[in-house]
Amino acid sequence: MRIIAALGLMVFACAPSYAQAVYGTIVGSVTDATGAAVPNARVVITDTGRDVSQSTQTNESGNFTQRFLIVGRYRVRVEAQGFKASVQENIPVSVDTEIKVDVRLEVGDVTQVLEVSAAAGILKTERSDVASTYSERTMTELPVLNRRFTNFQLMTPGVVAWPTSLTAASAENPQGSYRMLVNGQSFAGTSHLLDGTDNHDAVLGWIVINPTLESVTEAKITTANYDAEFGVASAGVVSAQTKSGTNQLHGSAFEFLRNDKMIARNPFTQSRPIPNSNGRLIPLTQWNQFGGSIGGAAIKNKLFFFGDYQGTRRNTGGGSLLRVPSVAERTGDMSATGVNIFDPRSGSAPANRMQFPGNIIPASRLSAQSQSLLRLIPNPNIAAATDQPNFASSGGVRFNDNAFTHISVLSRACESPGCSSASISIGV
Repeated sequence: MRIIAALGLMVFACAPSYAQAVYGTIVGSVTDATGAAVPNARVVITDTGRDVSQSTQTNESGNFTQRFLIVGRYRVRVEAQGFKASVQENIPVSVDTEIKVDVRLEVGDVTQVLEVSAAAGILKTERSDVASTYSERTMTELPVLNRRFTNFQLMTPGVVAWPTSLTAASAENPQGSYRMLVNGQSFAGTSHLLDGTDNHDAVLGWIVINPTLESVTEAKITTANYDAEFGVASAGVVSAQTKSGTNQLHGSAFEFLRNDKMIARNPFTQSRPIPNSNGRLIPLTQWNQFGGSIGGAAIKNKLFFFGDYQGTRRNTGGGSLLRVPSVAERTGDMSATGVNIFDPRSGSAPANRMQFPGNIIPASRLSAQSQSLLRLIPNPNIAAATDQPNFASSGGVRFNDNAFTHISVLSRACESPGCSSASISIGV
């Protein structure tokens, strides 16, 4: 079992922070019925899951920008003297994206409310990045082999796995990640970010912490034209945002199971009983993954928590069909091989050496070391021609994994100008 641990402590104020890769942005303009800009309008943006608000004002051109928004759903309320208040609900904010919300106010009393149901669009005029965004629902409901976050990287257009990704030793890659080739670029040029923190092994090219799918609220994989803030990357950027609690208590539980009871027997490599297995033909095979998550509010509207666990119990079985030395060959009798065997002591030059009579090496000439090694190699167990595989067997290897990917505590009290937030997160 391999455990990878990371401890992050981050306390920040909304105003001086510039880690846009973690957050999203809402921008827009406020106009009246004639299309004229409405300056100094108050814009209140509320995280509907946590009931936390941030406010800003439109400038002289009627434009506003609110950055550093956590992934989620928001409500935008606009108020201006002499106009009805405008409210737009259910605006989605994603990682490293900008959502444009344009508001047209109607003349009336500010106590009157005009609710707008038009969907907000993603603004792409200020950036030209090419990216794929995976939502929480996509990652938890899409069938993914082994339920690894890194598998979503390979679903992204332009991304393939480095051919030797799966042949690395488990000690080098216990998290089961892939080296990514983005649009043909080297895997060393890919940048991995987890909640805005560097999550990339610069030497081996792996993702350091492979978050569980239950802990990720959204992921964005950018393959071209990413912003200059990602200065480390030269191929692509993988940015994952983990969950935090909301005012409502939410949780999940899951279990997935595959075992040898549901596996068909390989008639070639699993035709003989496994030694000391009471006649079993298929090796003991099990892939059992289970866990859950829970998140909620410790103090409503102020202090939130989230944690998750995922356990994996694996017995990976397989079969082999290969050739081992026959009983005669182990005693030096090579007559059945059809290859002439010469005595190396009979001459210094190969052309002058004498052939062993009958291609049989005398027992006195057999190496004691080789005989000890041969005792560790099983005898043939299937009939086969001389140059064909004569041994079939199966076996397995056990690998267990425990992942406490995310335990977070989020405290927020954001009502500008005194907007601040603090977060403590632990990943294992």
